[in-house]
Order: sequence, then C-alpha cells, then structure tokens
Amino acid sequence: MSLNRQRNIAKQLGDESYAILHYFRDIIDGNVESPREAWYEVVNLQSQESVQSTINYVLGHILVAWVEREGLEVVDEVVSSIAKDLTYGTSLSRVFSELSADQLAEIFDSLIRNLNEELFEVIQRIELVNSWARQDPKGVLARAETLPATELRQTLEWSAVRQWANINPRELLDELELVPLVHRKFAMSSAIRVLTRKSPRDATQFVENEVDFESQLFLATSLVREWCKHDAEATKDWVYKFAENNPLRNALMRPLAIALVVTHPRDAFQIALEQPIEELDSTLGRSSVFEASILSLIASVDLELAIELLPKVRDMGNNKMSAYSTVGVSLIEKGETEQAFDLAKQLSDEVQTQYFQSIASSWSLRDAQGLLQSFDDFPTDFIKSKMADSLRVLNKYTKVYSTEEIQGLEKYLSGKDSEK
Repeated sequence: MSLNRQRNIAKQLGDESYAILHYFRDIIDGNVESPREAWYEVVNLQSQESVQSTINYVLGHILVAWVEREGLEVVDEVVSSIAKDLTYGTSLSRVFSELSADQLAEIFDSLIRNLNEELFEVIQRIELVNSWARQDPKGVLARAETLPATELRQTLEWSAVRQWANINPRELLDELELVPLVHRKFAMSSAIRVLTRKSPRDATQFVENEVDFESQLFLATSLVREWCKHDAEATKDWVYKFAENNPLRNALMRPLAIALVVTHPRDAFQIALEQPIEELDSTLGRSSVFEASILSLIASVDLELAIELLPKVRDMGNNKMSAYSTVGVSLIEKGETEQAFDLAKQLSDEVQTQYFQSIASSWSLRDAQGLLQSFDDFPTDFIKSKMADSLRVLNKYTKVYSTEEIQGLEKYLSGKDSEK
C-alpha cells in the first residue's frame, strides 16, 4: 500500500505514527530500489513529522544504497538537500563510516570546491572529518597542512589527533613529529591516557623510556591522573618505586595526591604532609602550602573528614590559617555557621582574626544577612572591628549590603579602623 493509505488505516485504529514507523522498517528491511526518491520522501516526511530519532538511521540506510548505486557524486546533492538542518549529521556519518579513506578524502575535496562560505558549518555537522580521521589520521594531518591557517584546518588537526590517540595511542606517541607543535601536548596527554586505560604496563614503560625530563614529567602526570581512576594502589606503587632522590618521584607527589583525593583522601593528605613547606612566595607575600590545598579538595568531597584531619596540619607560616580557612569556607557554604565558629576556637587570637577575615567574602555572598546577625558572636571586639572593616571594603565590589547596613557596622569599628 501507499504510505498515505497506510496512514489512513493506522489513524482509524488510533495510532497514525505507527504507519510511518512501519514504512521506515520496510525501507530498512528491504532493498532500496530508488534511493534518490526514497531519500527525498523521507526528508520531506521529517519536515512534517516528529520522527527524528528514527529518521537518521533510515536516511543512513538509504544513503548506503544510493552511493553503492551511483557513486560519490551523490554526496554533493545529499549535503545540499540537508545543509540547513542541524539534525542530519548522524545520517551521513553512517555512510561515511562504510567508505574508504580515499573516498572520504575525495568527498572532502569536493566539498571544499563547491561549498565556499557554508563549508565549515557543513563539515562540522556531517561528521565527515571524524570518520576520515578514524581511518587515516595521518592522511588528515597531511591534508590539513595544505590548508590556510583557518578554523577548518584546526578542526582537521584536532580531529586527527583525537582519533589517532583513541585508536592507536602508542603509534601516535612514537610519531609525535607528525603532529603540529601547537597540538603536541594535547596529543601526548590524550595518547598516554588512552594507553594507560588499555595497558598501564606499556604506558609506564613509555614514560620511563622518555629521555627528555620535561616531556617525561608531562606524560607521567597524565598517566598518574588517569591510572588513579582505575587502580590507585598500582599507581602509588609505581610512583614510589622510584628512588627518593629521583626528581620524577618528587615532581609526581603533588599530582598523585590530587588524583587520590576522591578515592583515597587520607592517603592524599598524608602525601601532602610529607611535602616540604615551600619558601615565601614573593608574588603572594606568603608561603604556598600544599596540604591546605589538598584539605580544600577533601572538604569538597568529605567535609567531616577534612575537619577530622585539621589538627594534623603543620603550624608553620600561614599554613594552619590557610587550612582552617578553607574548611571554614566549606562549612559556611553548607550553612554550618556554628561549626565555623567552633573551628575558630582552636586558633590563637591573632590567627582567629585572619581566619574570620579570610572567610568574610564567601560568607557575605552565601548568607549576607546571617553574617550581619552573627556579629555579636565574634569572640573579641578586635575581630568585630576587623570584620566590619573587611565587609565595608568587600561591599564596594559585591554590593550585597545597602548603605544603611554598612553604616550600621560602624559601631563595631575601633578607633584606628574608624579613622582609616
């Protein structure tokens, strides 16, 4: 029966959409005798019906038959017929996946000759480059070299590197000189991550054999981050197998700790505690403390554990204050202001002041009125004054308080802070 006759019957039986799906199944199950007619009939149906999830597969089936019958010349007509519709990319990707790399290169060249301004948008939409790159990433890179430095060239390069890394990461790592310099770090990290998932032993051997230390460290860092997701214990064993004076081992301690935070937070914190307190950072005017950073990450996934670990923080430089502040901010963000006050009781008066000032910004943004109502709870007049002064400065940028509310804080200001 004709489609219209089938639709009339299906409508009488209460499900008109069934007729369309039945019609599509007939196309998929049978031989497509007139692919051009079938193509346009299905495309026209799409403009009238909500059948996109099914129509992509059907169009792909028709395209295969069409190309087999008439050759690649039909691709220009196909692309033109759907070029303004963003939903047809997967329809074309099926037929492209069944063509050879030489044919895909030929299609690409044809599109370049014929599409002009529409080229980049259409190339992106129809998944041609990814299909081509999966089969011949080196060929795609070679073709990209012949193009001017445009967004299209970058698309070819990125697709080639990404697909090459997924399909044959070891080959990519062995032939990095074929990858443009601007993409090499991406290529290295992508390939080593995929190789780590497929064969950690091969990945570690490749890293260990790398002679350039900067490249070795970059690869090893990507390896550690990926391997920890799948086997944290094996990752730790590999890092710790290097001698204590090995520069690679020392350089990997921080990436290892960060990678362990989600699955092994106690181990991550212990590694942080074993790292030396860094020298004064001239740009910040204070020491940069790794354990405080790790504690902040732990607080984001397990706040109670972060609170438990706080007493173990080393009391050197601004280390302790930084650690307590990062946990205090996490408590404020969760609305646990009482616990944030309790943390301050573990600190000296001087450090308490720094602690409250450091959480003032997050607190005012998270619970502006709650902070105002908590002023009388601050332990000393000195801290109240410093907090009032901090909020006055912060409010110039955040605008969370009215002029009257800021003026209401003046009663907490000490003489010096009031004069200032």
